[in-house]
Amino acid sequence: MDIDGRRVADKEAMAYRDNVEYIRGFEKAMTEDSEISQEYLRRLRWRWAIDKVRSKLRVYSPQKEVFFCEYYGLDRPLRASEKRDSRMIKLSIKLFIGQSTLYKWKEQILDDIVLAATQAGVYHPFSE
Repeated sequence: MDIDGRRVADKEAMAYRDNVEYIRGFEKAMTEDSEISQEYLRRLRWRWAIDKVRSKLRVYSPQKEVFFCEYYGLDRPLRASEKRDSRMIKLSIKLFIGQSTLYKWKEQILDDIVLAATQAGVYHPFSE
């Protein structure tokens, strides 16, 4: 998979909680005659893509889903002071899985997010 696609998917996975809050706030403030913003649609589509990958992992690989949620802080905020490498080491110990395996999982998850985002129409890998 394209490295740039993984970088974009990684950034959007890290922004998942912010996107969820933005969507909730936008929907609360929305009235019948409100215009739907492009930013709202973009964030909604990324949320859909990440939720799709998460639900797929929940069914087919629950341990990967736990890793995904904890590494990216999908359910609870991450400590701002904690580095990614440190998080990876802690998850390796917690899940009893080697770090190299977790890095492979991360790449697979990011590839799946890119595919789901492409399906959602929010990521266009071949546009200029």
